[in-house]
Amino acid sequence: MQYQMKKSSFSLHSLKPEDKAFIEIALRENFLTQKEVEEAFQLLPGPTSSLLLSDLFVHLGILTPAKAEKIQQLASSQIIQQNLPTHHPKPGKYSSRIKPQTPSQIGKFQIIKPLGKGGMGEVYLAKDTNLHIPVALKILSGRHKKFIDSERFKREARTAAKLQHPNIIPLYDFGQWKEYSYLVMKYVEGISLKKYIQLKQPSLSTLLEILIQALHALEFAHQQGIVHRDLKTSNILVDKKNKPYLMDFGLAKNVKTDSRLTRTGTTLGTPHYMAPEQARGEIQQIDAQSDIYSFGVILYECLTGRRPFEGKSTMEIICQVLLKSPPLPRQIQPSLPLQLEKIILRAMHKEKNHRYPSAAKLAEELLHFLHHLSFNPSTTKNPSPTQEKTTSPATQNLPSKHPLLPHDWKFWLYLLLLSTISTLLLWLFL
Repeated sequence: MQYQMKKSSFSLHSLKPEDKAFIEIALRENFLTQKEVEEAFQLLPGPTSSLLLSDLFVHLGILTPAKAEKIQQLASSQIIQQNLPTHHPKPGKYSSRIKPQTPSQIGKFQIIKPLGKGGMGEVYLAKDTNLHIPVALKILSGRHKKFIDSERFKREARTAAKLQHPNIIPLYDFGQWKEYSYLVMKYVEGISLKKYIQLKQPSLSTLLEILIQALHALEFAHQQGIVHRDLKTSNILVDKKNKPYLMDFGLAKNVKTDSRLTRTGTTLGTPHYMAPEQARGEIQQIDAQSDIYSFGVILYECLTGRRPFEGKSTMEIICQVLLKSPPLPRQIQPSLPLQLEKIILRAMHKEKNHRYPSAAKLAEELLHFLHHLSFNPSTTKNPSPTQEKTTSPATQNLPSKHPLLPHDWKFWLYLLLLSTISTLLLWLFL
């Protein structure tokens, strides 16, 4: 079955199995018409593996949530039936779907403790038993294990490993041990930028200094032809000295350039931070400008306390990224300086050619504002990403617009002059 669209053709065979089953059942059971399917896919230039078709049809009002769920259940049953083994496993044997417990050692790496979980797998603090140094060991999960054997991945991973920059966590090694695929990275003790803001509530100047350093690292990587594609506040690490580090560099870029890896690659981006071209699945259009958009979202989140687009499903967020303008930052955080709002909105422009031409230029704009800020003695706090309301104390964290508050030197000068004049008048008339 073939669906013709305005900008491109869409084949049912190009869909993921679960989406293909969804469309087949929806058409067969008369939940959808072919015209409705065609109209739905005109929203996007092509299929995107990070989207759920059920969410798309619900968001467009073509299906009710109840009908979409029913179709999804039927589709899941169909896929399960198609993938049932023709023989029964021997007693005592694990199913391939059951994840075995992580061993205490993988190859030469001794597992010490878990550090966190990301889209590609789980990260552990480990010890290299040959070199006796701590490392961050990422064990890839599910379908991500498959593309580590790709020659394209290996070639690009070697390129990423050459990114020697003080603000980039480098990739040391990658490999396979038994059923485990893993990546080895430098271990840096710190917390994510998101947690850093929540816990430390840094001054505006400190936060901007951190972001500028991160942008310099991003510019360095872009000059080497490496694009991150998954920038977010949880992918920037901050150590005890307020030094930022970009994590997982190069992995998303590597899967972009190989057709077999593209389906995995599109899931690496986080919908809240995706540039429109990435959300549409335009793989060849994803470049340094896409990273600049994502960094604009990071700025938005850090300075307003919330992300520009939220939703109950991936598809709802994606549709907002594609079709809606973000709420003006100053509507959420009225005390935010207008210059910072302009910087954020330019970085997040939906058209690539209207964004900053480079990460270096965005850093330059922030540095210019920081120099301007240095003339103001206020060292203010910033809203936490978890704080949504402008009525919280965090709204007082940016420079005050009120000229005669008690802490303002003009207020005290005015009071001193008034007192002096009053004293002179009393002396003249008494």
